[in-house]
Amino acid sequence: MGAITPGVRLHDLPQGTVEERIRMAGELGFSCIQLPSKVLYKSMGINRLGLTRELADHLRAVLDEAGVSVAVFGCYKNLATPDRQQLMDNYAEYEACLNFAKMLGGCPVGTETGRPNVQNAVADDRMTDEALDAFVEGLKYVCGRAEAMGGQILIEPGWNETVNTPQRCREVLERVPSSALGVIYDPVSLLHPSVVDEAQEITSRMLYLCGSKVRVLHAKDYEVVNNEDEAGWCDGTGSRLVCHGVGETGRYDFEPVVACAGDGGRLPDDARAYVCLLRRRASGDVAWLAAAMDGWASRYWAASGTARYCVGANQRGIAWLSTLSRKQIVVWVVKGRSARSRAVRFRRLFRRSSICLSSVVWRKQASCCSRTTP
Repeated sequence: MGAITPGVRLHDLPQGTVEERIRMAGELGFSCIQLPSKVLYKSMGINRLGLTRELADHLRAVLDEAGVSVAVFGCYKNLATPDRQQLMDNYAEYEACLNFAKMLGGCPVGTETGRPNVQNAVADDRMTDEALDAFVEGLKYVCGRAEAMGGQILIEPGWNETVNTPQRCREVLERVPSSALGVIYDPVSLLHPSVVDEAQEITSRMLYLCGSKVRVLHAKDYEVVNNEDEAGWCDGTGSRLVCHGVGETGRYDFEPVVACAGDGGRLPDDARAYVCLLRRRASGDVAWLAAAMDGWASRYWAASGTARYCVGANQRGIAWLSTLSRKQIVVWVVKGRSARSRAVRFRRLFRRSSICLSSVVWRKQASCCSRTTP
């Protein structure tokens, strides 16, 4: 029985500083973000040596003020590279990111699955057994460090990466049996023009083979175009799969994915599924994100039987709870410096809504962000 909380990748928001984007995420009603290290580096003018306690404290203050948390701290360094020196440097990057994620509150570190060349370029060599062997060896080391540091590593399979099918993802999970290892599942990322007609079959296979390890869900839509100049994924047929924001084309049905995170789904009791709503980066329409989020709340969450809904301590989050049918609301407030201010913010927002304070039960938890349950 997992929990679903709506989030957004910070790099899908309009250009601005990290602080500005965090505040925008909160204003739009999102309760969590995915923060790539490269976005943080660019905004702050730093590298991994700048991932200090002072920076973590600063970001946590901004996050608390905005009513959001970090669902994933991204570190997209190639673990399948054949260059030994590059691999050692990438290991150092992962260790720095794991340490910083712990300072941010214990969020997992997310990564993609790389390719077996120094340039990390898309090529057929990513399909080989040798490529998978190289990635597995790199992942074993990183997961070992994550276990030692009390952190988590989440891998995101993708058609243009080394782990590019549900079967290969399952093989990785079996060969790296680490308690620190989980999965970011973006269903559209495993598609390409030749297999779009098998999208639901691929989804079912992924959920069956790897669903119990899924910690984060990405949501986006797609279309297939016969235009090689269009940005997207080409499989040699002359067509390309172009990604869009969730719901823009209606080509992908997320019902099976959301059901996996609901009652009776494959997510374990202590798992939380963060749904990051992706948008087409060329679009500057920020309001679209809020509309997509509202659509998800009404179409999937309220109807799916999902046992837990996670919202931020903001007006839109409380508005969602007001529309859902429930007898009792349990608010989980993270222990720590911001616990009191977050609880006060929730109470203030409840008083402005149709939710009766007598139906609210307060609890404390030791990690991650606030959560609400029916």
